[in-house]
Amino acid sequence: PALAITPMPAITTPNACPAPTSGPTLHANSVPANETWTADASPHVLTNNVLVPAGIQLTLEPCAEVRVRPGFDLTVQGALVAVGTPHQRIAFNRDNPALAWDSIWVKSPGLAWLGFVDVSGGGAAGASVLAEGIDLLPAATPLLADHLKVFGSTSYGVRLFRHAGFA
Repeated sequence: PALAITPMPAITTPNACPAPTSGPTLHANSVPANETWTADASPHVLTNNVLVPAGIQLTLEPCAEVRVRPGFDLTVQGALVAVGTPHQRIAFNRDNPALAWDSIWVKSPGLAWLGFVDVSGGGAAGASVLAEGIDLLPAATPLLADHLKVFGSTSYGVRLFRHAGFA
């Protein structure tokens, strides 16, 4: 007899996010101090590579949308806290639908907490989400992922290297 496979139910539902009223908001170069990117100011458009330096925390509100222009990335050496909810997900998308962006690149001891986040259309740098550890053991865990969806990547969805791990 044939094996019957029942599809898994969806773990999330479509976004219940209100339309932003004050965006778009443009970002380039470096986040100078602790910052919160709000849903209302979405989309947050990365017009160049953006660095979250050591000692700085970038927080994204539920429903925030980040659009990344082709070939650019968000590099995290400090902290990225992007925690949505099942009904109010955070999104990272292509700014140009035809061209991929690079990645969210988390470099230990930096940390990214991505909860209820959708990452779409990246991967031009080898993966849409890169977690880089250090060349020593035990492995660093620069990435915390909870209900993270990565899709439409032009290469790997998530790549861990240099003794990196995730929780």
